[in-house]
Amino acid sequence: MPQIRVEHLLRELRLEAGVKQSDLAHQLEKPQSFVSKFETLERRLTFEEVETVCTALGLTMPTFFERLERARQGQM
Repeated sequence: MPQIRVEHLLRELRLEAGVKQSDLAHQLEKPQSFVSKFETLERRLTFEEVETVCTALGLTMPTFFERLERARQGQM
């Protein structure tokens, strides 16, 4: 099973949604560097932070985990 990082998937989902890092950061009430750092794996996210990012992108957790599973199976 291919290794995929949650942070990489969140970046992909952000790009698919057409959301800029700065816009996502604004929604999260965080600096733009927060988004940049987790997308480049400079910073790891907690489960709660993943959930908050998903919510900001309009994703439910079940949808996120379905995408993560498909990505890990190489079906993206």
